[in-house]
Amino acid sequence: MFAFERTTPKDAATSAEGQAIKDAASFLRNILIPATIKEFVRQPTLIPMDSATFTSVLHARGINMRYLGHFVNTVSKEHGKSGSTTDASLDLLSAIAVSEMIIRGAKHVWRKTVRPCYSLHSKLKKSLPSQISNLGLLDLAPFTAHFFNCFLSATEVTAPFTAVVPAPSAEPTASKQQAQAQSQKNKKGKAAAKPSGPQAPKEATPVPKSIPAMIKAPGSAAAEWTVLSSKSLWEAIKNEVATRFRFNLDVEQWAPWASGSLDGRQVSVLRAVCRKTGVQISAKEYQYSQATTFVADDILGFVPVYKISTPQATDGSRMFEYAVDQRDKIQDEKDLADLRDCLSDAVALQQQVLSPFHADSLVALTQLATVQSLMGDLDDAIINQQKATVIAERVFGLDHIEAATAYYTLASYYSKRGNVHAALTAMERVWLIYSILYGPNDHPDMLKSHVRPQHVFT
Repeated sequence: MFAFERTTPKDAATSAEGQAIKDAASFLRNILIPATIKEFVRQPTLIPMDSATFTSVLHARGINMRYLGHFVNTVSKEHGKSGSTTDASLDLLSAIAVSEMIIRGAKHVWRKTVRPCYSLHSKLKKSLPSQISNLGLLDLAPFTAHFFNCFLSATEVTAPFTAVVPAPSAEPTASKQQAQAQSQKNKKGKAAAKPSGPQAPKEATPVPKSIPAMIKAPGSAAAEWTVLSSKSLWEAIKNEVATRFRFNLDVEQWAPWASGSLDGRQVSVLRAVCRKTGVQISAKEYQYSQATTFVADDILGFVPVYKISTPQATDGSRMFEYAVDQRDKIQDEKDLADLRDCLSDAVALQQQVLSPFHADSLVALTQLATVQSLMGDLDDAIINQQKATVIAERVFGLDHIEAATAYYTLASYYSKRGNVHAALTAMERVWLIYSILYGPNDHPDMLKSHVRPQHVFT
């Protein structure tokens, strides 16, 4: 009924929009990305530690993740122009960016393999490797465990995946023959004892107790994914990185089984991939030196991953912004008391509208604890900072950089209060989170956290 006029590239409006897009891309590539890299080099502590923080930092500066390949190439061009300290920061920044591309490539490979279980789109099937194009719903847990083994194990996975369920034997054993004979006798006895009247309703077939026992053995049509190996998986990740980011990934330099840069950082990479794919795994310490690091029982479930806009409390946000503006105008104790009252009202409004467990409530509580610490009210500052720490763990996760920052601030308040034991306990939690996020490698924040305890405990 309705006909829409289709524009052509010759139209003036379309040409102007296309030129605007080209100008924006040129600004990102030639001005914004180099300026961001120089900012990271000047202040190495601003370099993110994990995937989520790195993504949020680039998005806050207006850089889309599709420019990661150009970002790494620009970092490589800057390498060698300055001293060794600058080169170390550039190496760290390049490693984080390449790790993010690998994580996103692994996410897309996993999704392309799993998605045909729910949808049979021909376009998806064409983009899948032929070896893993046929995946059943009951194979999701074994496949995910095998996928993580090929992706993160320090030992190369070359042999096909072997199912735990043994294949049925060709000839029944003597015990099985006796069981079958007894079953037939029981059936005959029940048939003879049946009354001639109306038949009783049939009982429902019991549900098998062990669902994994229904999985077909390797070699069947539902287990073609078992031939996936470390090299084939990383080759698929390399192709995804080249297609999406226009970056040539050196597999031998990064693969854990090749003693690459990801060896030792499996925990942070696994955490990022699970958050992006919705895979829930068992919380335990995995031995990545083995080829069978993960088994099907380690995969607990799959949850949907969705993105929503974060709601805000208008009145609470305005009051908090007003308090932040007044913070730079403090001259005496009365101004500090007014600022404390304003922040208290902002916290109350945000918690009433957004509930206590929200990122905005975390920021407001942290600022309130800071003001209370400046006023010398350390007891209330510790209480509010403890609340902020709990909110950070509940909202962002137990091993997020926001949780580490909250624990670090709490340690400083404990030290000022004279509770050295509690301060050391909080700092140990900070070090644990840093080791989970970045692994055994050095990061400026890790160095700062080990050097600053003498400042915290003074």
